[in-house]
Amino acid sequence: MKDFDFPQVTIVTVNYNGKRFLKDLFDSIKNLNYPADKLLTIMVDNGSSDGSSDFTGSNYPWVKIINSAQNLGYAGGNNAGIKASQGKYVALINNDCIVERNWLLKMVEAAEKENTGRENTVGLKTGSVGSKVLFYYSYIPVTVKTSGATFEISDIKIDSASEDMQYDLLKSIKFLKGCTCIYSDNETGSSKWRISDQALIAIPVQSLDSDTSVNMLIKSPGGKSSLGFYLEKLNDINGKKINRKGLALLAEAKSKEEFFRFWLTIKRDMYLYRADIINSCGIEVNSSFYARDRGGNTFDLGQHSKPQEVFGPCGSSLLASRKMLEDTGLFEDMFFTYYEDVDLFWRAQLKGWKSIYAPDAVARHHHCGSNVEWSYSFTYHVLRNRLLAIFRCAWFSAFVKNYFLFTVHSFAHTIFYIAARIRGAKQNRPDIKARMRIIVEMFWLLPAQLASRVRIRKEIKIPDPQIKKMMADF
Repeated sequence: MKDFDFPQVTIVTVNYNGKRFLKDLFDSIKNLNYPADKLLTIMVDNGSSDGSSDFTGSNYPWVKIINSAQNLGYAGGNNAGIKASQGKYVALINNDCIVERNWLLKMVEAAEKENTGRENTVGLKTGSVGSKVLFYYSYIPVTVKTSGATFEISDIKIDSASEDMQYDLLKSIKFLKGCTCIYSDNETGSSKWRISDQALIAIPVQSLDSDTSVNMLIKSPGGKSSLGFYLEKLNDINGKKINRKGLALLAEAKSKEEFFRFWLTIKRDMYLYRADIINSCGIEVNSSFYARDRGGNTFDLGQHSKPQEVFGPCGSSLLASRKMLEDTGLFEDMFFTYYEDVDLFWRAQLKGWKSIYAPDAVARHHHCGSNVEWSYSFTYHVLRNRLLAIFRCAWFSAFVKNYFLFTVHSFAHTIFYIAARIRGAKQNRPDIKARMRIIVEMFWLLPAQLASRVRIRKEIKIPDPQIKKMMADF
């Protein structure tokens, strides 16, 4: 960028018992292509018990540590870091991420260009920039051919993984297509999946220096069975992105037993065909106010390689201007975690602040490194905070409709769950308890948020029809 002057930036990360991730994060921050004298890095420790603060203080003295006596969650922890920040911009990064060398530079360049260039003449101001967030590992795409039969796989182990990495790698396996989860243990990372023909599974590559060996227990439909595991070639040998180039047989699993154990080995020479999977290219929200990660759980084949305006950046990796934060306010503390980014950037949209996606700024994310996806806590906060975000930011009829549907669906889910239990079916449904709790809590949470709703709706500069145009169709 011509005459680019590096503005002061504070990087904030919130940590809760994430010591095992901190070395990789802070090493990557130290390697950023950005002047060290223009950077301040803050770690807000949410009452960790694993020695995170001592580790950081001893090994990374340039990191300012804010110790909280209690767990403030993502929202409260980042708010504490933002309040202690300095400079024109604040960059937020999850503790279970690493950042590429140009991560910060490309986000700052995008923000500076958007706010100084001729193209910014319609009155909207750029308040935030989001990076491309990839999952931490690269992946081998494996297609499973079952000849029309349906199999179950469980008790999955990655033999090439060290014991302390087994849990993270098991959580990192992606069942992308033709796979139905019928059991999941959040404590151990183990799961059971029903696999149909042409299922697509992505196997994480922990190290390029060794083969990847995966073993699993397979349940066949009975009698003689055979299924094939094929490498799906998404890349050619030179790394050029080519979708669906072809399949190469990795192994066949044959047995006359109903249950049998199978070992799948992926040789190192197959790593030429590994590919990254997108975690997020920004937040998108649909007309029912469900939010998801744009491009999430798809292979990165260049489909999101251009800058674009988005509803908001993913909370795991973003840059926000201080002016926007002063205008919109910070995250809502009581959200604790999940949907707090939707709420903040919805408020920002209403006040005329837009969000830009910068594809050349890249972070890699373990995802749920300090939490367990679809655990009770995860489910409770996702379901509750979605309703609260609608109540705070949307037109009132939208909240009435969504709360009514949530209540009806919750009672229906509960009835089906009870009926299944009576039949003896084993179900892992943390959402049932979470839904009942939310219905009760809304009686005092809504009055507590009424003043915030009145203030947010009173100060809007962008009308709701304009916000509706940004909503995605999914």
